[in-house]
Amino acid sequence: MWFEQVIFFLAAFGALAGALGVVILRNPFYSVLALVAHLVALAVLFLLLHAEFLAANGCRIAQGYHFSRPLEGS
Repeated sequence: MWFEQVIFFLAAFGALAGALGVVILRNPFYSVLALVAHLVALAVLFLLLHAEFLAANGCRIAQGYHFSRPLEGS
């Protein structure tokens, strides 16, 4: 239990630092590296929350229409 909490807080800090790095860094290369670090930290957080589907697929598959397409207005 203690080990999971330490990993959780490290991943949360990494996610926040990566998100700030994307916004703050001026060099596009370092900004992309910060984005990759952010996405890896989010994958670790998803695994700790036992959301393996989201960790494996990210938002590519999980977002979109949940039940059906939006209906036309009357």
